[in-house]
Amino acid sequence: MIRSTNLAAGVSDYTPLTITSPLNGDSITIYSLSPAKLGLVNIIDTTSAANTQTYNGFEGSFDARLSKKLTTFGGVTVGRTIARTCDVLDDPNLLRFCDQTAFSIPFQAQYKLSGVYQFPMGFQASGVLASYPGLPLNASPNGPWLGTVNYLVNRTIAPGLTQTQVSVPLVAPGGSSYFKRLTQLDLRVGKSVRFARVNLTGALDVFNALNASTVFNQIQTFGSALGRPTDVIQGRLFRFGMQLKF
Repeated sequence: MIRSTNLAAGVSDYTPLTITSPLNGDSITIYSLSPAKLGLVNIIDTTSAANTQTYNGFEGSFDARLSKKLTTFGGVTVGRTIARTCDVLDDPNLLRFCDQTAFSIPFQAQYKLSGVYQFPMGFQASGVLASYPGLPLNASPNGPWLGTVNYLVNRTIAPGLTQTQVSVPLVAPGGSSYFKRLTQLDLRVGKSVRFARVNLTGALDVFNALNASTVFNQIQTFGSALGRPTDVIQGRLFRFGMQLKF
């Protein structure tokens, strides 16, 4: 993995400070940069032999023609990605939760099934059903939040801090609670008509036919807006289209 290092400052240029987690009251150590090093930048990118990102998983798929009119295909993927980014030479604030191998990050599964059926008189129907795992949640006194909650610590919170602010992850990766799975069904009905050398195809598509309202992302910075959705799946959508070939 690529490691970005500021050669103008090192780990020895930082002084530890202790703050209190606003989630559960635990003590958290942050690091304040020496005033003599503040603002000095000399970034170099190198390849780290210690930082790793590992994916382990299983993928399977099938394709079946069940009859002259019906064809189905689909697949399943089960896997997880674990990163270790503890090879840090310039900022010890990046070391908190840097080794994901120390946490219980479960395997997640996603599924997909689709099919096409040919009806008489040129009609065709097809559909795709997909299910994806939700993002991790972490239970807290004020409700369910994303597993990654960042706390922006400034000089008001930590008076001895030299930097303007430091971003501190409050929640360790992993866990067993997740957002609702995204299950989406897309449908299409179409008909083809041929006139001499001209082929006209009309189709009606229904995207998100189940009208799911799954949350994709939400604010992850600690504060009054923490947990507010910022991205949700688009609601049920109808689309009619035509294609002319000649």
